[in-house]
Amino acid sequence: LLLWGGCDPEITDDCRPTAGGFRFDPATESWSEIPEAPVAGAFGHAVWTGTEAIFLSEPAERGPLKAQAYQPATATWTYLASPPLRSVSEMVWTGTHVLVWSEGSRRRPRLWPGAAYDVAARKWLPIADAPFALSLVNGAWTGTEVILFGSLLDRRHWAGTDNAVGAAYSPISDSWRTLPQSKLSPYATSAALIGNQFVAWDYDTDYQIY
Repeated sequence: LLLWGGCDPEITDDCRPTAGGFRFDPATESWSEIPEAPVAGAFGHAVWTGTEAIFLSEPAERGPLKAQAYQPATATWTYLASPPLRSVSEMVWTGTHVLVWSEGSRRRPRLWPGAAYDVAARKWLPIADAPFALSLVNGAWTGTEVILFGSLLDRRHWAGTDNAVGAAYSPISDSWRTLPQSKLSPYATSAALIGNQFVAWDYDTDYQIY
């Protein structure tokens, strides 16, 4: 288990991004430090490709997102090109590409840009905009498409819909389809793919299976 980035615990009145990280070995039930990353980061997202962990995070100074990859086999970091996005709400690994979506805004609810990172070519590619934006979102790769499910919140955490909503993206056709309406609260905060079923939990005790 790799744990990296976040707020420096020595700073109590602000979030100063840290470059440090740790790895946990379940066999020995022990933690050990990993080398510091080239760039410190907070509020990060990560995916595991099978050989490396790719992290996207906000830098210490205001600016574009930073992308870095850590290879546990060699305990080394690689600095990657920044994605063409200003924020990130979800990352999904397809087996060949990292798909990333920005954090949706209530001011522009029908604009939700994303991007694809080709790991082999080490470059970012554009993808079609989603049919609607989400900010509280969970994603899963089914083997043929990405399912994204959640809601669009404003700064007061009011949702733009009465229920959680979802859409599915096909990388092959670079196209979207909208999922059927759910009965879950827009604050449904956890979802996972279990076999061929996408299971979403409400923040209370309700759940639904797609």
